[in-house]
Amino acid sequence: MKLAIFSPYGSFQRESGLMYLVANYLDKQGGDVAQIRCDGAVPACGRDKKHQSGRTPFACLQCMGEQKALAQWANIKSRDLSSYIVPDDALKSAQWISSISKSDLLRIEFRGVRLWDVCEKEFPARWNIESLEKLSPAEERDLRFLYVAYVHTAVSSERFLTSWKPTLNFVVNSSDPLAQAYLSQVRRHGGDAAIFTYEAIGCRPAQQGVRAHPAQQGALSTASDERIRAISTHEAIGFRPAQQGIRARPAQQGVFL
Repeated sequence: MKLAIFSPYGSFQRESGLMYLVANYLDKQGGDVAQIRCDGAVPACGRDKKHQSGRTPFACLQCMGEQKALAQWANIKSRDLSSYIVPDDALKSAQWISSISKSDLLRIEFRGVRLWDVCEKEFPARWNIESLEKLSPAEERDLRFLYVAYVHTAVSSERFLTSWKPTLNFVVNSSDPLAQAYLSQVRRHGGDAAIFTYEAIGCRPAQQGVRAHPAQQGALSTASDERIRAISTHEAIGFRPAQQGIRARPAQQGVFL
């Protein structure tokens, strides 16, 4: 079994610790487990909103250090996101997004996905905006950065998935473009993913395998995709691995993709 961990926000997401705990268990059971580490390869991400003034000079370094510490704690190997992005990718994507007029920002698509759809939840959480038609220069620049971040993550994720071919992907629950970009490529290549979401109350541990509950509806949600499953932190505590991997009932309403 080959397991990929995509949780590019360090300790920012509360479910990360338990995700790596499960990864450590599967590693000890003989699984081949790898972390996909964001090493500052994108210009914006969901962790930015932790700093009201935007990224601090040390934000990426701190996040990279946290991701490294989690991988070491789980005793799993790590692969950097930037190793799957070539300079030409970064240049062309930045030039393309920069060339889009302000009036077209809500309409542009990448590989059939409207970029505004994957930023629709993240962007308002970063700015107190009244209208998308009245974006300040700083807000417009940040939106373009989020678009570039989605494109970079989608391209690098596709290369990683096609080269390493994981059996299962653990993904942090987030409306952030990075998580959605990774999941879009998992779906595109017919892979399986388990989305970990933090639930503080109102949840009982699963008794037989992992019970998948519907997660929050995202920009890419459908009711038909049974290969993407949601797992709450409480459920993960009570899971028991099946003989051929992780057994999970599909989410009732689909998750993200």
